[in-house]
Amino acid sequence: MKSPADLSARLVKQWHRSKLRAERLLSAEPWPLHLSVGKPTGGQFVEATAKVQAHVQNWKQVTVGTVIWQSVKFRASSHSIDMPITWVLNNPSEWVEACADAEVQAQFQALEFIANHVDKIYHELLIVERKLWRNKQVSEIVTIA
Repeated sequence: MKSPADLSARLVKQWHRSKLRAERLLSAEPWPLHLSVGKPTGGQFVEATAKVQAHVQNWKQVTVGTVIWQSVKFRASSHSIDMPITWVLNNPSEWVEACADAEVQAQFQALEFIANHVDKIYHELLIVERKLWRNKQVSEIVTIA
């Protein structure tokens, strides 16, 4: 049973992995991403009902991508309850938005600008080697390229 914040933190870690970042930004193949939310156990449902309710409410507030819901029947419940099962992110923009991290968002915006203004032969290098452009003016990187 993972919260949106838990999965956002995982997505931020993935952003910082150079090879994975390049794969996701340069190819349509990894999209959409399907992130497993998981569902509570019967014991969690009984012993931590308020936590399960808060979990469901947190997922109802997610506006990025698509949350896949499934009707789940617990022994302790008289009826099925809709639970978030999977979070689907359809493209790199949704990945970055789902990260909910200012640094990741700033880097993505910089990469978007650079990618739109430099030859494609430099895209993979600049995505993998952030040290080449971080802490520099993006216009300077474009001029150099």
